[in-house]
Amino acid sequence: MNIFEKIANTVDFFQKQTVTALRIIFPLWSIVAMFSILYVPGKIMVQGDEAATLSNLMTYENLFRWSIFGNLLTQVLLIFAALLLYKLFKSVDKKHSLMIVVFAFLGIPIDMVNNLNKFAALHIIHNPDVADSLAILFLNLSEQGLIIASIFWGLWLLPYGWLVYKSGYFPKFLGTLVIIAGIGYLLLVSISIIAPEQKTLIESVNYLTMGELIFMFWLIFKGAKLPSVEN
Repeated sequence: MNIFEKIANTVDFFQKQTVTALRIIFPLWSIVAMFSILYVPGKIMVQGDEAATLSNLMTYENLFRWSIFGNLLTQVLLIFAALLLYKLFKSVDKKHSLMIVVFAFLGIPIDMVNNLNKFAALHIIHNPDVADSLAILFLNLSEQGLIIASIFWGLWLLPYGWLVYKSGYFPKFLGTLVIIAGIGYLLLVSISIIAPEQKTLIESVNYLTMGELIFMFWLIFKGAKLPSVEN
């Protein structure tokens, strides 16, 4: 085996290791994210009913604390996911691979700091001297913080989807779906800020973001068709 064959085998090995790592991280990331960002807020927040929301917060306090932990864990997993995606796609297009990391890393601190609003809400419900309305305020601020973080969740999917499309590792339609998901997040941010009363429209646009999950499931169950690097 000559030196070029050794290099080719080494590159091929590390590419496969990267895909394997993503197939482990993606299911953990998606499960924890759905629990902390979708399930728990849906269990506690009652639109237009502050009393019910406060009651749920006190009843499900431990669940709410687990959602904070899960949200922080989601961001840690996102760090590794972004770095692994950079490693996977950098031979396809280094500039766009770097954009994945930059946009992901811009959104991570916003979402992490946003959890302070949740801690503040927990502190207030245990302090009878502070008005309950402040707890609702911080819960609402937490929801608005997610909207801000969603800007970068959308932006990182644009180069991510382009690389999925361009690489040849996956069917091109998956790249298109990821790009549509990125556009979906950006539309959600725009509508949530400009016309927050359009709940039906927001729910409809939210379906556009499913492309991100579809790609994750494909990678988890199908893997990637990595090219031979012997040449």
